[in-house]
Amino acid sequence: MKDAGKTPFALGWKDPWTLSMWLTRDMPSNSALVFGQPDFFEKLETGAVKFSDNPATKVMIEHAQQLFDLGNKDQLGVDYNGAVDLFAKGDVGMMYMGTWPLADIQKKNPELYNNMGYFPYPFSNDESLNKLEFNPDASLAVSSKSAHKEAAEKFLAFFASKEGGDLVVQNINTLSYVKGTDTNIAPAVNDLKPYFDGGELYNSQMYLAKTTIDWGTPFTQALQKLFFKKVRRRSSRQRDGRLDRQEPQLSCDKWR
Repeated sequence: MKDAGKTPFALGWKDPWTLSMWLTRDMPSNSALVFGQPDFFEKLETGAVKFSDNPATKVMIEHAQQLFDLGNKDQLGVDYNGAVDLFAKGDVGMMYMGTWPLADIQKKNPELYNNMGYFPYPFSNDESLNKLEFNPDASLAVSSKSAHKEAAEKFLAFFASKEGGDLVVQNINTLSYVKGTDTNIAPAVNDLKPYFDGGELYNSQMYLAKTTIDWGTPFTQALQKLFFKKVRRRSSRQRDGRLDRQEPQLSCDKWR
């Protein structure tokens, strides 16, 4: 791809959540599906293991370096919207993201929208281990203390109707949980149908549900410091004693 004059990946780490989203999927995927440690984060919660006990940590750092090397310039200066723009303009070949950029891509480059494709993130070189990461948002609620409880409940009822579900599909280009709604999200999503039909799906976040430690934030900052020599911080962050003790101190030499 580089030989053809294309930058392989659009990467925008100015918004820390984009890098955190990647690493909090790469590492759990390798932990559970490659190295057979589905309970790693549960043990991490109790202090029974450390990051250095898990070979997936080293693999994740190696994957990060490979990904960064294949990305655009000034990755810490490009935010999520900037990465979508790079992709929509055709300046790059790929981006790591879910289905939520589809509506923007459709507006910015209809031709690309109709001809682009999707494929699962290959977290392993063993093709038989790779599955489609599927993390649907599934929870909506109304606060019992809401000042507009009746109106909010009516909105949720509409959201759960076929009419509401179809509007979600048509305007956001994503699937609705409502049975019978339109499934024609975008041409590219058809590439993922074989994984659904064959049951080749998994949810890496189920492994993270076993820990309350916010390990993604310090790892994101450590990777930024290691590879880019600077850090993009969230506007606010809570720390606790366990997180501080577990905060990864990364160096290339340590993980070789």
